[in-house]
Amino acid sequence: MDLSLSATGSTNVDSPAVLVRQFTPSTNNIAPDNGWERFFAIWVILLAMGVFSSFVGSISSTVNSLRSARVEHIKRHAKLLQFFIERNLSLELYGKVQSALRKGEVEVRLQETEVSLLQRLPHRFKLRMHEEMFMSLLTSLPFWPRWSYGEDYAFFQSLCHQAVAEVAAAPGEDIFLPGTSCNHAHIIESGALGYMPARMASSMASSNSMARNSAESVTKHQHISLVALWADWHHRGKLSALWGMCYFVSIDCDAFGHCAHKYNGPLFRFLHIFGVLLIGQLEAMHDEGLAVTDLGVSNERQKELSTRAQGFVSLVENSHLSRRRNVSPTNAKHFLKSASFLSSNISENQSDLSLKEHFSDEASAAAPAAGPVMVENANSFRI
Repeated sequence: MDLSLSATGSTNVDSPAVLVRQFTPSTNNIAPDNGWERFFAIWVILLAMGVFSSFVGSISSTVNSLRSARVEHIKRHAKLLQFFIERNLSLELYGKVQSALRKGEVEVRLQETEVSLLQRLPHRFKLRMHEEMFMSLLTSLPFWPRWSYGEDYAFFQSLCHQAVAEVAAAPGEDIFLPGTSCNHAHIIESGALGYMPARMASSMASSNSMARNSAESVTKHQHISLVALWADWHHRGKLSALWGMCYFVSIDCDAFGHCAHKYNGPLFRFLHIFGVLLIGQLEAMHDEGLAVTDLGVSNERQKELSTRAQGFVSLVENSHLSRRRNVSPTNAKHFLKSASFLSSNISENQSDLSLKEHFSDEASAAAPAAGPVMVENANSFRI
């Protein structure tokens, strides 16, 4: 077909048709007329074969990978169903488990342990990395004295590196349950968690929706089980993730005590005295019949206890200076008398700083097998 003799409209249609028909087996009356046109037609066909085969291959690979993932998913759920059938477990429980697993199938941000290159990182860089990850959350706790940030910066840096770890919780996941032993204090980084006292958690165990609506919201920078840093503590309620992925940091209680012992000095004395005052406050609440939970005391009350602890530390430091200057026994006796304010927040039957070994009726119902609310532990930093 001679395109040069065709009308203008026909030429505009036939020109692209030449290229389209190179890719299809359809019949046509347009064919190359010379060597250059044949050369062009051959390379168009070869290029089309390569592009088409690559396109089909990528589609096949994607379909196969999706099929493999689906098969693996089906196998996992088939094993779960088999597990429930072989043990004659209830259909209601199976439905709740399925629902919880579906909620848990959310994307979790990359964890430090999943990055293999970080395991070979020099110690100084790990120290800096953990400082940037955890320092802001750690210093958000309301009881730290202002002077500690500058004078004891090495303590905070060591604490971030040795005692603090990042934890992720999927929606519906339980962080802890009533009566379980507590070895970590938690600071919330992001997400929404719900806390319920033990009695409420047991009464609403069968209804997830009611439990979510009744739970007390725990959000960013709030702390849980802080008293476990100073006392042997058993959880007084249930903490669960409510919506979306929840991220928080956990402070290992034993590592916290080791770091405090290592750096000693005024900050160690402050932490010890603050712990005594905090435990005394909780014991006073317990004696008054108030509910003692993992949420502890308010931030304002913690700041008040921190101020008192700082005052006592100042007296101790002044006492040390006075002893170095050979202060008279009269002045030393006056100092010891002025320090008696420490015991004002602890009941009279706790003069030896030992803690009560009994539950109230409410506490016994909340955690019948958990042991005392707090017990003395003289072999560690915790009281």
